[in-house]
Amino acid sequence: MRLEIISKAILIIILHILPVSTTTNTLVVNRTKKNQYVMQKPCILLKRDIQEAQQVNTTATGDSDFEWCCEIPTEIGSNFIFSMEPRWYPASEEKVKSGVSTFFAAGAIIDWNSWIVHIPPDSDVVVQTSLPLWETKYVDITGTRTVLVVRVEANDSVMTSSEETLSDEWFGAGNDLVNSKSQFMACSYNKLIINPAPDLPSAGIEGGAVTVSLGRNVNGANKYTAENWVTQALSVKVGSTSRYDHLAYCMPPGMGSWLAYGYLGGRVTVYNDAWCIKVSAQMHELGHNFDFDHSGTPGDEYGDQSGLMGYSYREDDTNMCFNAPKSWFLGWYSN
Repeated sequence: MRLEIISKAILIIILHILPVSTTTNTLVVNRTKKNQYVMQKPCILLKRDIQEAQQVNTTATGDSDFEWCCEIPTEIGSNFIFSMEPRWYPASEEKVKSGVSTFFAAGAIIDWNSWIVHIPPDSDVVVQTSLPLWETKYVDITGTRTVLVVRVEANDSVMTSSEETLSDEWFGAGNDLVNSKSQFMACSYNKLIINPAPDLPSAGIEGGAVTVSLGRNVNGANKYTAENWVTQALSVKVGSTSRYDHLAYCMPPGMGSWLAYGYLGGRVTVYNDAWCIKVSAQMHELGHNFDFDHSGTPGDEYGDQSGLMGYSYREDDTNMCFNAPKSWFLGWYSN
């Protein structure tokens, strides 16, 4: 127990001085002002797709918004995701792959206070993709994926479902017969198994779920800032998060009317309170991690209701899969 307490104390210290450390992966930074550093090496590009949802009947509708972000690995085994200002968009998305391509802007400032990469107006931007784009076009999402569901508490707001409920709604640990695990098994013909993160009593992980406390207020906070607060708190509690294929953050209410969001080709999905127990939202956002954009119809980005990359649904249990082309893309159909 004494060793565990000392280890956590050391990790907390590392988190407080995180930007000063030289990372071993893709980014090295030099200090300018407090918690602000000049970018020296590329970050990983991630496309963040969010539904700013309103509720109409049984579906979630509203504007979709997306932006490109910088993912920065750290020595502690957890990655942090930074917005970019001004917003940056590639000249052609055909030449950029979320989760694969890297981004470098000369003179850019990485601000660990606001979680923003500030790009100078005259900066030379270099985007590189390590593999030919045709090699990254199709993915094989089969086998076993491990998911850690993170229930978030703040000083002024608490995610309304318990860990037990989250474990049931995601993995069927209780009486819920329609959950992410059961649906991915059914939709993939048992080619994809979504497993809960292994129990880790010392970190409070049980049934694939864990609660983290932020120790600060979130009402009115920026949801992307709060996401990085969760990553910090989770790293302190469980250590490196690289052992998990996917991280699902179940946020407390108070940060707006958005539904959920995910990162194409990334590992993180984020849910606004009750949407964390809606199986259609769970599968939709994991679909973004699988590199899916939305399935739409002319004039309606979410209009394809034949699959889960269209609308998400307010009901708890939704018996639906991805549409046929997306399921083939994942390797779930025989050639």
